Amino acid sequence: MIKKAHIYIVVGLLAAAYFTSNTVIRRSRPKNIIIFLADALRYDHVGCYGYDKKTTPFIDQKAAEGVLYENAFTTGQWTITAVASLFTGLYPFQHRTTDLYEDGTADALPSGITTLAELLAGGGYKTYGFYGMTAISHRLGFARGFDLYAGNDNYSINDYSRLAEFKRLFLEYKDEKKFFYLHFQSPHEPYGDIDEAVKEKFRNENGERVNSYPYGEDLPAKFSTNPVFARYNNIGECMLGYDEEIYLIDTFFREMWEFLERMNALEDTLLIFCADHGEHFGEYGIMGHGYIKYEETTHIPLIIWDFKSGIRGRVKEAVSLIDIMPTICSRIGIEPEKGGHNYGINILKRSGLPSKRGIIAEQRIPGATDGLGIVMYRTADKKLFLNEKDNLEYMKIVNGRQEPMNDPSDFVPEQKVFTELLDYMRGVYYKARAGDIRKLDKDELKNLKELGYLQ
Repeated sequence: MIKKAHIYIVVGLLAAAYFTSNTVIRRSRPKNIIIFLADALRYDHVGCYGYDKKTTPFIDQKAAEGVLYENAFTTGQWTITAVASLFTGLYPFQHRTTDLYEDGTADALPSGITTLAELLAGGGYKTYGFYGMTAISHRLGFARGFDLYAGNDNYSINDYSRLAEFKRLFLEYKDEKKFFYLHFQSPHEPYGDIDEAVKEKFRNENGERVNSYPYGEDLPAKFSTNPVFARYNNIGECMLGYDEEIYLIDTFFREMWEFLERMNALEDTLLIFCADHGEHFGEYGIMGHGYIKYEETTHIPLIIWDFKSGIRGRVKEAVSLIDIMPTICSRIGIEPEKGGHNYGINILKRSGLPSKRGIIAEQRIPGATDGLGIVMYRTADKKLFLNEKDNLEYMKIVNGRQEPMNDPSDFVPEQKVFTELLDYMRGVYYKARAGDIRKLDKDELKNLKELGYLQ
């Protein structure tokens, strides 16, 4: 049994302290709140994070006007887990929305958990969400609190129509407070399914750089027959199509930004750009996403523009998707419900972030007797894992890449916190009921198969 005092140590070291109503920023509240999410966008394919291709020229240009988080991480290896954390401010072991099963069922958000949209709706905001897998989102509880979620319970809202719907609603309710969740499925695989004009513009802007992709590298054998990847001859073709879709995302972001400028609404907007997880291109024999052990899946871009505050710069401390909800709530003076342990914090607070903070991500293994699968504990420069064999692994981060360490002597504080947190998590999985289970229909299953989540 983990002692209560030890839990306080874990909470203190993991998050310093969850923000309270006493730390609400005393500034005028933004009228518009926008989360702009690019699915499967890994951080090191974004120009302002050091990429050598021009995938995000407009975002790179505007990044200096906001706060760029150099060490931002997801909470899980796929969209449903990550978005559940984004919408609740909770880790996977708390919201329990982690698994998709071969029998056509999936975990859903428990009804007792309050979502970001529900909080904002209660605070007087009109709430709108746009995500292509609309039916699944409704069934899993992600649409709770939204006045409108993708228009209908179907897949009709695609990346190209998303901004048109955003503009229509923005104009219709221009005098009211509004929250938009814009989830773009690009650059999720399959790659390169975009207009030829965008591809040509990307290739022209990058010139000879287009020839530097790894066209000579074969797809890992176990992925070469997967329908999601079999259409490509090599990894270079995959990566080129991926980057072309990132470039498309940049054009969408520019269109949204310039629309807000024309509406004189940018200065009254809290704008968040992020991803739900990253993507692999042959590293460690992996394609796509689905394994949290490596930076390619877990390290994501995160930039926040809070124009009323004037806060800007680059932040090195570790932050997580779970921080977005408390940051928004703190910014507008709404306090999330307390209960259990809230690890998310306001990452725009002027007092700075805890330098020793660690972030958790989980990859569940269905049927694991203790409820745990693979668990990552990531600080700004170190990484620890509970692996499939229930053993700890130690890694240091050097130049954005992880290096295995055989000597754990440099990880003593982190190991102490992580071990106690794992004990606590096991207790939660033992005692708490599993998340709600929802049966998916044949169209939803077909959609997930096309995205590579089911065989």
